[in-house]
Amino acid sequence: MADEELSDAFRAVVRQFPHRRYRHACAMLARQEAFKIAGPSWSEYFEEHRGRLIEEAKELIASRSGLAKYRR
Repeated sequence: MADEELSDAFRAVVRQFPHRRYRHACAMLARQEAFKIAGPSWSEYFEEHRGRLIEEAKELIASRSGLAKYRR
């Protein structure tokens, strides 16, 4: 996922909760990935694969320079 693809909703949530920035960023990226994979049934997919999606989001935040401000 390119840094430019991050949604406005993602940015808005992170700005609203700066003290919880990392946790919210991980959750939002995981949900976006679930939606990208499963479409309308994203919530079921997210619940089934939550652990993996969150871990992938953590790795993405750790590795992308454009996401440095969301790191712990």
